[in-house]
Amino acid sequence: RADARDGERPMRRSTSEYVRHQTPQGPCSTGKYCQDVLSASAQRQEAMKAMFARAEARAFAATFRDRIESVLGWEVDAWEVVEQKGDFVRKALLKVDIGDDEFVHMLGLRAPRGECWAVRYACKSKDDPLDEDDDDLESLPEEGICNVALADGCCSLM
Repeated sequence: RADARDGERPMRRSTSEYVRHQTPQGPCSTGKYCQDVLSASAQRQEAMKAMFARAEARAFAATFRDRIESVLGWEVDAWEVVEQKGDFVRKALLKVDIGDDEFVHMLGLRAPRGECWAVRYACKSKDDPLDEDDDDLESLPEEGICNVALADGCCSLM
């Protein structure tokens, strides 16, 4: 052939064959050790999801704290989210401890992402279940940061 140099034989192309990949043979390929590792990893992942959900719930509740205090007529001593549900993108349902065995249930809904939240609230006790279909939920008035109605135009909606 023309591509052979100085008496070397040309390199032959190998035939393409399916080469079977062998499964790993180690402590994690089968058995209890692997199951324990995977289980621990899943538990860590669930713990992280729960931590982020709590952080989202706290941030959501903090956004509406001033408006809730304005409607209640007093500044609350405590403000701790004790239960949350929802994805915090389109729906948020919270139970917030405001001290003295009083709780505020909050339901936030918004249609498209990026729109303002429509928030409803109700004062409840510790034993009241968190329910989005609660008839006691009232609409939270739309007020700005300075607690003045938006019609006055002094501040933006939170």
